[in-house]
Order: sequence, then C-alpha cells, then structure tokens
Amino acid sequence: MHHSCSRREQQIFETNAEDIAAQAQGACKNQHQVAQLGAGIADRVAILLNAIAQRQTEPLYYIPVNVSSTALDMTKTTMQSRMPGIFVIPKTVNYVTEKLELPNFIGRTLVMCIGASIDNFSREEAAMMFEKICHQLQAGDGILLGIDMFKDPAIILSGYCDTNRLHDKFHGNFLRRLNREFGYNFDVDQFRHQAIWNERESRVELVIESSCSQRVQCNHNIEKNIDFITVSIIDINESASAYRCLLEDLSNEIFYEIFDHLDNYHIYKGFFHLNRRFKKLMMNSNLPMTINISTMSKSNFENYYNDILIPNKRRINTLRSSNPFVADILFLPPRLLLEFIHLETLILDKIKMKTFDKIFVELMFLPKLHSLTISPGEYVQSSSHLFSSIFSLHKLKYCKIIIQTKVSETMFPAYLSEYDESPIEYLIIDGRFPFESLNNLLSCLPRLRHLSISTLVKSGFEERRELPSTKLKYLKYISLNLDYVRFDQFEKILKTFFHYVEILRIATLFDEAYLNAKRWEELLSIHMPCLRIFDMNHCDSIRNNSLTYHDLIDQFNSSFWISKQWFFTHQHDWQQSLESGMFYSTNRYRRQDYTFYWELADKICPHAEENNLNSVKHVHVCSKRANKSCVNYFPNATQLSIKRYFETLDDSISTSLSRIVPLQQLTKLVIECYNFPWEEIVKLLCFTPNLDALKLDFIKFNENNINLMTKSKTYQYVSNTNKIKNLDVRHACSYERMRLIINLFPKLEYLKTGVNRKEIVQIVRFLLSKSNNETQNLFFLCISEIPKICLKELNFLIKLENLLGDYFITFINRDLYLWW
Repeated sequence: MHHSCSRREQQIFETNAEDIAAQAQGACKNQHQVAQLGAGIADRVAILLNAIAQRQTEPLYYIPVNVSSTALDMTKTTMQSRMPGIFVIPKTVNYVTEKLELPNFIGRTLVMCIGASIDNFSREEAAMMFEKICHQLQAGDGILLGIDMFKDPAIILSGYCDTNRLHDKFHGNFLRRLNREFGYNFDVDQFRHQAIWNERESRVELVIESSCSQRVQCNHNIEKNIDFITVSIIDINESASAYRCLLEDLSNEIFYEIFDHLDNYHIYKGFFHLNRRFKKLMMNSNLPMTINISTMSKSNFENYYNDILIPNKRRINTLRSSNPFVADILFLPPRLLLEFIHLETLILDKIKMKTFDKIFVELMFLPKLHSLTISPGEYVQSSSHLFSSIFSLHKLKYCKIIIQTKVSETMFPAYLSEYDESPIEYLIIDGRFPFESLNNLLSCLPRLRHLSISTLVKSGFEERRELPSTKLKYLKYISLNLDYVRFDQFEKILKTFFHYVEILRIATLFDEAYLNAKRWEELLSIHMPCLRIFDMNHCDSIRNNSLTYHDLIDQFNSSFWISKQWFFTHQHDWQQSLESGMFYSTNRYRRQDYTFYWELADKICPHAEENNLNSVKHVHVCSKRANKSCVNYFPNATQLSIKRYFETLDDSISTSLSRIVPLQQLTKLVIECYNFPWEEIVKLLCFTPNLDALKLDFIKFNENNINLMTKSKTYQYVSNTNKIKNLDVRHACSYERMRLIINLFPKLEYLKTGVNRKEIVQIVRFLLSKSNNETQNLFFLCISEIPKICLKELNFLIKLENLLGDYFITFINRDLYLWW
C-alpha cells in the first residue's frame, strides 16, 4: 500500500475512531474481539482499538493475522506496550489460500481488512477469502473494510515517483537476494524502478528496468542465461493497484442496501456528485424516500431541494422538518403539496400556525397521509383551533402534538364538538393540556388505542358542554402526567373511559389519596378488569400526622398486588425527610426516564429497593450532595440532566457521575442549575467525547482565573476534541463570554443563546464575521428573549455591513431566528 494512503487512513482513524467504535460495538458493551487481516504497523489500528477498549468494561481481544510470524511478534510487542490491558492473540496463516479459524467468542467480533489491502487480491481471491470469514461470523458481528476510492491516474503515478529513490532501494534488495540465494549475477546498480498505468486493468504496474545490456547467469544452472537489453520485471508484491477491486464494481442492489442505513441527505452529500452512475442510482429508483431536513445550511438546503426534493416529490413517503423557515419554502408554492402523492408521514417542528393554516386544506387531499407530528412555533394558550383542524384529517391514524405554553398563563379548555370526531388511533400530546377538556377529547376519538399526555393540568375553567361519553373499546394504553389533578377527579375519567385499558402509566403530585392502596384495589378490580400493567409514580409529603409515609406505601404489599405481580419501591427526596418521598413501580416496565437522588441510600431508608435499570435512556440527577455508597447504575443512558450543582466529598464531579452513567456514551447533556461553575463544565466535557448537544441554563464564571483556564491543557483538549454541534444557553451572555464559549465549541452548527441587550450588535457582528474561523461551521442562530425591534435592527446591520449574502430572519415568541 502506498505511504500517502497510510497517512490518509491514520487521519481517518484519528477523526472518526469514536464513531467507528460505536457502530462496531452496537449494543454489545461487555466483550469484543477484533481480528485484523494483514496486520502490520500498529499505529493506525491502535487508535481504533483504544476507542473500542474505552467503550467496554471487559478486556479487549486483538487477533492480528499475517503470513509472517516475525511481523506478528513485532505487532504483539508494540500493542502490549501501548495498551497494557489488551490481550493479543497472533495467528500466522495465509488467509487467502488457507482457512482462518477465528476463536469461539461470547461477544461481538469485528474483522478488519484495512489499508486497502483487499486491492492486492484478485476479485476471485477476495470473494473466496470473505466467504470463509463470513461463515464464522454471527448475527451482530461486522467487517470493517478499507477501499481506496477512484482517483486520477496522474495522481496515483506521482505517488510512486519518490525523490528519495525508496522504490529503487527496495527493488535493489530484491535483486541482491536473488544473487545471494539463487546464484544470479544481476548488476543491481543498472536497474531502475518505473511505474506504469495499465488502462485496461485499471491498475499501476511497478517494473524494474535495466539501463544497459547485460547477461545474467545463474550458478545453479549454467544454461539459464538471461540477456537484458531493455527487459522489465514486474514486481508481483506491488503490481496490483487500488483498482483491482473498485467500489463502483458493487451492484446497485448492494448500494441500495447500504443506503437503507444512511440518512438521505448524507447519501446525497456522499454520492450524488461523484459521477453519473451514482446520480442515476439516486434519481431513477422507485423505492420510497425518507427526507429529514434538520441541520443544514441554507445553501446546502437549496441544492438538496432542487436536486432531490422536487424531482423526487412523488417518491417521498416520510418528510421531516425541524427548521422554522423550511415549511414556507416547501409548501407555500400553490398546490405543490398535492404532488406528494405517496407522503405517509409528515413531521413539522417549529412551524408557524399561519403556515399550517395555509397548507391544512391540501393535507386533507393527500391520499396516503396517516401520520402527523406538529410542533407550533408560537405559544398556544387555547388549542381548540389546532385540534379541530387536525381532527378534520380523516385518514389520520397517528398524531403527535407538541405544545408550548407560558407556564404563568392559564390554559384555556380545548372546545371540541361532536363534529370533531376523528379516526386517530394513536394520540400523543407533549405539553400542557387542560384536564377539563379530557372528557370531550376522548369522546371525539372512538377508535383510540393509545393515549399519552405529558402534562394534564387543572386549569380552573369548566367545559361549556360535556359530550356524551362512551367506553373506548379499542383503548389499550394510557400514559398521563397529572399536574395537581385530584384523585377523585381522575377517578371519574377512569370509570368512564378506561374499562378496556391493559396498560396504565400515571405520574401524580401532592394528593396523598393516590397512595390509598385499598381505594386502588377496588377501582382497578371493578372498572379496569383487563389491566395487565399498572405503572405509578407519585411524589408527595404526608400531612396526616396519624400515618407515616411508610404506613401508607406498605399497604401496596397486600396479596392483591402480589398476585398481579405489581411491585413498588420508593426513595426520599434531598431533604432527607421520612414524611415525604417518591413512590413508584419497579422497573420491570422498561422505564426510559429516571430521577436519581444519592440520598436514597439505606442510611435514610432501609425499605428502598434497587431496580433493573437497563431500559433507562435519560437520567435526571437531583441531589445536592454525592456520596460513594452503592448506587444504581444506568448502563444504556445516552442523556443526562443535572438539576442541581451537587457537592462531592473528595472526588471530582465527573468521577461521581461515572458511577451512575457511562459518560463516554452520552450524546446530550443538560445542566439546569444556576450555580454550576464553568470550570466544572469544561472538566466534565473531557469525559463526554460523544456529546452532540449541550444545554446550559446559566454559566457561572470565575472572573479571577478565566485567562488562566483558557490556556490550560484541559480547556485546549476539550476545544480540539469535542463534537458538540448544538448548543443552547439560556444565560444572557456578554460579548466577552460569547467569545469564550465559541472558542470552546468550534464545530457548532446551531446556537441558541440569550445575549446582553446592549452588546447584541457586537455579538452578532462577531458571530457572522467572515474572518472568524471559530464560527465557520455555524449556520443557524437563535437569540432568545429579546424585543421585536431587534429584528429590524439586526436585519439592517447585516445588510449594511454585508455580513451575510443569502439568509432568512424571523421573530417567534420573543426569539429571533437567523438561518444562512
């Protein structure tokens, strides 16, 4: 393999080792074995092995494979010195002509054929080799293959014309060995190396040429004389170039299988402009297309829109947009939406209600639209109009509505009538919905199977007219988060609508009646006879002095609950009071969110039980103080929210958190407290290399050591290695603090932040400056909580100073959005 290819491969591993390790590892976190075909220099593979080793708790097994035992001994020595915890099991075998026996392994196996070494084999040899290997792999195992992409022959040939004459020296050694071992008498100094491009075979052939006439004799065979005039000898070891096995030789069917695992935009960026074949591959297919318009610049979107979206609008079956500007571009041209005849799923995030009202009529005529997710960009105080519109879509089966409201404002009822009956079977409301409207909502959904409401709030308004209610015979799943809704109010709804429900999940607050086990027994036995899963989470403090918290929750240990296999546990909150706490079902029902307190330790309460927490994806840490006691561990968590800045004893914050979650696995971190120091955030980011999104409520700076901190190795390391593309800072940042933040996150694409009103012009000028390399990846800015006059001011600034050429700007809910 050519040295430039080696250097490029090293760069690929240095940049993408964590991503490759994550893909290779999948759900297997415990054990891994990696076999490398043609193992040699350990520099490149050590980067990847180290990334895999860091993601698992068990030792890593590395199996280098080569025909040379000497090379394998060197590899083993090098790897064990660099990675002391690794087990190296070398195998000396010709894996092309002989069968490579991989060790039996409980875990996941990754076979690597990198360095474009596959190009040294014929297609038949490569196929035979991989067939032997694939027979030994199991479901979940993988192959990492390095293939050189097509290049101009002139570029390839230039790589073999080295000024240091390394190839001449290499081939000279080859001839000297012939002289020594077989008795030839080559005049080595008269031979020169030459690289020739074989157009027919699409490969480089390396030859050595005699620059003068010479007769070569062999001492072992006096008759074996060779007369050289200008005779060339092909060097078999390097004659096969990177084009014995072209990526383009793969069939269309294989490419379509590959495309199934990639985002359509990534396929477009990676393949569309390579050549005509790949362009036709994308454009001439009849396969359904999924379009996800999330993070991309305005210019990239316009190219994607013209090249892919519009020409393929009849193929698109799923369309998602999380950009507040995109819906206007996509749907406002008259009747364009009607041409999306195969559209089945539509997801619109941050859409203006004005835009939704304009496209609503056209949505009614889409023949296959059965799934809608909508998140209005504006605050919704009354949802009547929104629900009435959605319920008019008579082919809809699935609907998710994400509602933003001002918490301080009263939520008006959603007035629905008998004319709003809908065929929706799955309804998810993410946001505040008035409890007073629940009766009428359910009365409009006779085919409902699944209902989830994240916050069912008591508004204080009464429904003007309750619709006739009926038992919903298809309704099997209910998940409700009740906000100050009394048990007797909820009980009425349960008796009316939940007779056929099989799964009930509820979260409640501050009404101790929910802890009345006898009342629950009677209610569930009579009115919910089909119930299989009862999952309750209740937070409360007990005001009745005659009963303690434990007296109440112990009633859930009767034979009724045991016979149903419904078990519960509890923990006390950070106040360490035995008269208050959180009571909840054990984790047999695959809970994905978990609120964690260090203070649940058995010092306080011996009744608390541990849970199986493998299903938890999002952990909320609410403690004020960490400890080293045995606590729950969440092995599959990918999101972490820190509600309070907690004290540690003699450990760092990252060490304390690592006892709860695998930090290197996190993709999103939310810090919701006002006193979390900036220095501690930076230190924590050292241990969360795979974060894509970071949200901070407030940043607490230490003015005395800011300059010292920015020069520290920790700060520089985080700045150079973090992958954060999405940053949300609620804190109103000054110009100097904004510079500090941007310097730490050079890969930012999306920034939402508060700003100092007096410095807004200076901050925007800095963020949009063409000479600012630190913001070269940024293309979306949201400035929150500013007056609307700033829209006019910043628009004028951008045009006056020519900060951007092509951009969109708008104002929604006291937030200014800018996209370029």
